[in-house]
Amino acid sequence: MNELELRQAEPDDFLAEAQVRLLHVDTDVGYTASVRLLERCGFRRVESESQAHLLLVLDRGW
Repeated sequence: MNELELRQAEPDDFLAEAQVRLLHVDTDVGYTASVRLLERCGFRRVESESQAHLLLVLDRGW
């Protein structure tokens, strides 16, 4: 899924339809616009062993 599709999709609807509770995203640290977009969509940062990449997680915990 690219950024445009993610912006247009409702995360809750996507996760419910796909029957997914947890979604992981890995992005380069330098992609600040992508990170901000993901955080606005509800993703939160989690620890990552890599200094060049960020790991973000969306957990709907149903």
